[in-house]
Parts: sequence; structure tokens; C-alpha cells
Amino acid sequence: MFIDAHAHIDRLFFKEGLDGVIDRFRAAGVHGVVTVGSGGIDAMQAAIDVARRNRDIVAAIGCHPHEADRFDDALADAMILMAADSSVRAIGETGLDFHCNLSSRDAQIRAFTTQLEIAARLDLPVVIHSREATELCLDIVRDAGRGRVRGQIHCFTGNVDDARGWLDLGFMVSIPGVVTFRNVPDLLEAVSYVPDDALLIETDSPYLAPVPMRGRTNEPAFIQHTAAAVAAARNQSVEHVAAVTSRNAELLFKL
Repeated sequence: MFIDAHAHIDRLFFKEGLDGVIDRFRAAGVHGVVTVGSGGIDAMQAAIDVARRNRDIVAAIGCHPHEADRFDDALADAMILMAADSSVRAIGETGLDFHCNLSSRDAQIRAFTTQLEIAARLDLPVVIHSREATELCLDIVRDAGRGRVRGQIHCFTGNVDDARGWLDLGFMVSIPGVVTFRNVPDLLEAVSYVPDDALLIETDSPYLAPVPMRGRTNEPAFIQHTAAAVAAARNQSVEHVAAVTSRNAELLFKL
């Protein structure tokens, strides 16, 4: 049994409907999904709506770094109010993306810092997106206070040093379908380095479909392929990887 620790499976991403997506992940042995609504109020509400309707789905809500230029006090206040819903188990995804730079760097840093403060205040884990910004992300989390902020580094594709930085801050490291791609030796080494009690797996649906599903819309049912690649990199069984990553997700997100 698997838990997909990061996906986007609301009406904004699967406009053809969610019933098939949900039926397929249940049939594939997925017993929990964290769906992430990160943008404006509509995105956050969409994640909450699907989580409310399905006992095996919980929500994370936040403002993605791509949307940081629109982050303001009103959105922060709305996030706090919406986080009171029992389906919400994390703040995010938030962080820094200096690859796409769809929002200014200053706006990304402000939005990220504020959401770390919200997560700490509400005693919720934070889901972090970091692309070409690892050192600054780590510095900002350190400044927020080790132990005050906990959570998931989502879609981790870095090396052992990157993994060590997040582990030192008490974060769990979430491995996406990229681990199934060709020519990712640094990621495979990092996957083998992360201890059992800090490992998560995710699809990041509808993005980054794993091999052999490349070219298709990703969905939580495909997590089994990521689990198999993680197991191979760690010289563990798929059953062991499923068990430890499910336990970690249950602890972090109170599933």
C-alpha cells in the first residue's frame, strides 16, 4: 500500500473529472494522497473540496513561488482561515523557483517567509518547492528556526549534499518520478542516502509521469513505478519502501 505524498488532483488539473483518477489509484494500492492547492483562493479551495469528499485524500494549501507576485496580506489571512478546515494538513507548496522566475525574487522570498511563519503559528508542516535555489531556501528555513518549521522538500532531484541539508533541518525528502529517468546518478545516490524515517514518494500529478508512463498525464496510480525505482536504488523491496514511506507520510500529514 502506497501514499502519494504530493499530487495535484483537483478540478483545476483534471477537468475531465476525478472519479476515474481516484478509482485507479485505489485499485493500484494507493491508500492516501496529499493534494496540493497552491495559488490563489480558488486553487486552495479546489484542493479542500476534493479532500472533503474523499476520506483517503488530505489537502495542503499555499502560494506557489510562481504565484508569489500576487501574494498579499489578504491572501495570507484567507490561507489562515482556510487552514482551519480539518482536511488541511500542511501549508504549501511554497518556496523559491529561480529557474522559471515567474514572480520576482523579492516577492518569492516574502511569500515563502510569511508562509513559514504561518506554518509555525498553526503547527502545520510546510511543503517546500525549491528549483535552482537550494542554498537560499535552506538559509531561509534555518532563519525561521530549526524545530519550529518541519515538513517536506517536495520533488527532490538534488544530490547527497542537498539531501543532507534538508535532513539536518529535520525535513522529509520526497522523491518524484524523475528517479525513473535515465542519467540521474546524483539523484540515485541521494535516494540511497536518505534514511528510512525521512523518505517520502510522490507523483506531483499531473506532471512528471514516471517511466514507463512518460507522455501520459501523471496520476497517483503511477506511484508504484516511482516506488520500484526507489527500492532498486536502495537495495530494498518495494514492500519495504511502501511501508516506510507510508508511515512517514502518515506521521507528517496526520493521515
